Amino acid sequence: METIITPIKTLHGTNPESLQQDYITAMNKISEAVDAIHKVEFNARDYQDMDTFFWAKKQRNDQLKKLSDIYDYLETIAIALN
Repeated sequence: METIITPIKTLHGTNPESLQQDYITAMNKISEAVDAIHKVEFNARDYQDMDTFFWAKKQRNDQLKKLSDIYDYLETIAIALN
């Protein structure tokens, strides 16, 4: 993963506590999305065959990884604002 560029605290910038809370709120929304995806029924019987299910499962996991990466990005910034 590339280096995440984080905001700096300045007198004329956005309130750091407010900005941090916004990032934490976004993190919570990502967590809610991941939880919702995990609650969706996901069974091999819903696919044409096991090979198709395998690829569907890979796609699902790839998308969950993207959400995890976004969460990590938001978390890095929230921590930097602490």
